[in-house]
Amino acid sequence: MKLCIEALGLSFSYSPEVPVLRDVSASVRSGVVTGIIGPNGAGKSTLLQLLCGLLKPGAGQVTLDDQPVAAHSDRARARLVAYMPQSISPAFSLSVADVVALGRFPHLGAFGALGDGDHAIVQACLAQTETAYLAERDFLSLSGGERQRVLLASVLAQEPRILLLDEPTSALDLPHEVAFFRQLRTLAAQDLGVVVITHDINMAAQFCDELLLLGKDHTLVRQGDVKAVLTEAGLAEAYGSSLSVGRHPETGTPFVTVPMGKKTG
Repeated sequence: MKLCIEALGLSFSYSPEVPVLRDVSASVRSGVVTGIIGPNGAGKSTLLQLLCGLLKPGAGQVTLDDQPVAAHSDRARARLVAYMPQSISPAFSLSVADVVALGRFPHLGAFGALGDGDHAIVQACLAQTETAYLAERDFLSLSGGERQRVLLASVLAQEPRILLLDEPTSALDLPHEVAFFRQLRTLAAQDLGVVVITHDINMAAQFCDELLLLGKDHTLVRQGDVKAVLTEAGLAEAYGSSLSVGRHPETGTPFVTVPMGKKTG
């Protein structure tokens, strides 16, 4: 059964004079990789936090499985939707295995003790993200790329239906970035929904099924399949600068470049 998150007319401001999102309506669902792209300051991270209920919209609403997201308890919501921030800095030392085990919290009983099944899931998620060899390391001793893979293992340990990932590949080199996006496709094939913020438009074009394109005016410029969203007109509206859209020579997906002599806005 498909799970869907819908945003209906969302607006949000951290202060009355500074709108972050304006009248955004969008949807994401399980089994699909949805990329969120757009210029800096367009409201991408804010939208992600609204979708998982961490922020309350100033106007509009978010529904999860056809019910207001606020109608779900924190624990019930965490069993359905997992949110991975750009980074975390624990207040005290934790091993990698302990960080991943935190993902089991929504499934634990009153005393919060992990059972054999929980430990097995933690080990499986470490193996799935190729971080098992780091299990005993202090999380804070890891490189940025290693931390991102461990955080992915932690949100997978929640066993959610939809993953919301905020720039998960920002600290990865190109081979690891490609491997990460391939893993997202594998997760979608297992009927998980994946929503990923990225500044790498061409990586999004190659690996995402659908895109949400936010503009510098804090509105949703376009939503839909990759070819419908990645047009020169749409990108110019969102970024305020000229970008060229061609086709990748191997995959045929849109390929975005900056024309020679043009400056990005």
